[in-house]
Amino acid sequence: MVSLKGLLFSASILCFLSFSSLGFASFTPIDCFLISCGGNKSIQVEDGRVFESDFGDSDVVLSTNSLITVSNNENGLFSELHNSARLFTKSSVYTISTKQIGRHWLRLHFYPVKNNEHNLKSAVFSVVANGITLLHEFSFSRLGKKEPLLKEYVIEIGGSSSSGDLVLTLSPVSGSVAFINGIEVVSMPEGQFDFSVVPIPRGPGFVVPSSVALETAYRVNMGGPKLTPRNDTLWRMWNSDHTFLVNPASARKVSTDPKSVKYPAGESVDIAPNWVYATAQEMADAKVIDQKFNITWTFPVEDGFIYFVRMHFCDFVSLSLNNLIFDVYINNQTAVESLDISTKTMALSAAYFVDFVVNMSTGSNKIFVQVGPSNLRITPANAILNGLEIMKMSNPSSSLDGKFVGYSSNSERSNTKRHVMLVIFAILGSLAGLLLIAASCFLCFVCFRKPKMVKQKSLSWLSFPNHIGISETKISAGSFASTTPSRTLGRIFAFSEIREATKDFDESLVIGVGGFGKVYKGVLEN
Repeated sequence: MVSLKGLLFSASILCFLSFSSLGFASFTPIDCFLISCGGNKSIQVEDGRVFESDFGDSDVVLSTNSLITVSNNENGLFSELHNSARLFTKSSVYTISTKQIGRHWLRLHFYPVKNNEHNLKSAVFSVVANGITLLHEFSFSRLGKKEPLLKEYVIEIGGSSSSGDLVLTLSPVSGSVAFINGIEVVSMPEGQFDFSVVPIPRGPGFVVPSSVALETAYRVNMGGPKLTPRNDTLWRMWNSDHTFLVNPASARKVSTDPKSVKYPAGESVDIAPNWVYATAQEMADAKVIDQKFNITWTFPVEDGFIYFVRMHFCDFVSLSLNNLIFDVYINNQTAVESLDISTKTMALSAAYFVDFVVNMSTGSNKIFVQVGPSNLRITPANAILNGLEIMKMSNPSSSLDGKFVGYSSNSERSNTKRHVMLVIFAILGSLAGLLLIAASCFLCFVCFRKPKMVKQKSLSWLSFPNHIGISETKISAGSFASTTPSRTLGRIFAFSEIREATKDFDESLVIGVGGFGKVYKGVLEN
C-alpha cells in the first residue's frame, strides 16, 4: 500500500473559508477532501477552493503504484486541476477515510491530458464507489466534447457497515488505462434528501433510503444565468434553462432581489441558494382573455432508471397571498394540482420545494416538466418555476450506468441496497398496475353500465386538465368530448365542455335550484 501523507485539518479550514465567503450561514462539512490527482502542488480553482495533491494526505491511500502524467495546458482554457492526471494500468483503489457516516458528495473530474505513451481520450475503464457502479467501460472519446467532464454523485459512507471509508476503484479494460484528474469527497448537511417523495404516477409518499446512490443529471436555474459553485454553499453548478424550454415564447423571465428571498423555518439555504429562488420563468402574455397553455421543459435521460426530481418555487410575482394557483405536470401526469405556494409558506418571496420520483423503466428517454394555470380559475392565469434538479437513482443492481454490478467488499451491504431498490421498483410498479386496473374497471363501467334517463354528472377528478400535454401539441377541451351517439342520450358531454358553456359556472347564469343543485343556462358548440 502506498500511503499519501498530509493534513485533513487544513482541507476542512479551506472548505469553511470557501463557504463563509458566500455571505450565507455557513455549513462546515466534517469531511472535506479536495484532491488533485497526480499533481505535485496545491491548486486554487476559479471558485476559490484549494485542491491538495494526492501525495499529501494520510487519510488518502492508493493501493498500487501508478503513472503520473502532466500537461502544460498550453491553451490555458481550463483549470490547473485538469493539467495533471493519475494513470492506472491495472485495477487500483483510492481509500479515503472519513469521520462522518451518511451521505456524501462525490465529484470526479476527468480530462484526457496529453501523454506520450497512452491516448487518454480513447482509454476505456470503469469506476466503482462502495459497491455502486458509477461508470461502466467509460471512454472520453464517446462524449464528443472537448471540455473537462465533472460527474457528481451522492454516496452513502458507513451506514449498515462498520467502515467509514470511501473506496473508489478504477479498473481499465484489458490493454487500456484508467485515469482521473480530481476527486471531491464532502459530507452533506443532515437531512438534505430525507424528505418524503411523491411517486409519478401518483401514490403514497415515501423517503428514499440513504443506501440508494444518486447521480446528478440536471440542475437548472429557471429564468436566470448559470450559477457556479462560488454562488452555492454546497459547491453545486446550476445551468440556465434556455436549452431545455420547448417553446421559449410561452415563458417570460422574471427576477427579484436575492436578498428578499426568505427561508421558512425548517428550510436551509443549503437546499438551494437564494439566487435560484430569485429568478423564475412565468407564463408569457398570450394577448388573449383566457390563457390555456403550459410552459414545458424537456430533459433527455437514460431509460430503465428511477429519477429523483426536486422542483423549487418562490412566489415573488404576486402582490398578495393566494393570488397564484397553478398545476404542475411531470410526463403529462398531474404532479401537483392547484398549487398555492403562499399557502405552503404563509409568505411571499419564500422558498419552497417539492420532491418526486419518476419511473422511466417503461422505455421513455425524456422527462417532461410542465407548469400551467389551474382549472379552478379563481386567480389570474399564471404559473412559475424557479429551479429544478433531476438525479438518477441507483438500480437494483447497485448501478448508475446500466445493469452492471460493481465489486463490493461487503456482500451483505450490496444485497441490502439491492433489496431496497427492488422494493422501490415494486412499489412504483404496483402503483402503475393499480392505476391501469382502475382505469380498465372505469372504462368497463362506462361501456357496460345500464343507461339512466337522468343525465349523469361528470366527475371532475377524472377529467383531464384543458391544457395538459406538451406545449407543441396542446389538446383542446373539445378533444375529450364523445361524439358517438348513446342509445338513450343524444350526446355525452365532457366536464370541460360544461364548464366552458356555463363560463365556469358563472352565478349570473343560474336559472333555478333543483334537487340536484343549481341549474345553469349555457351555450354549447354544435
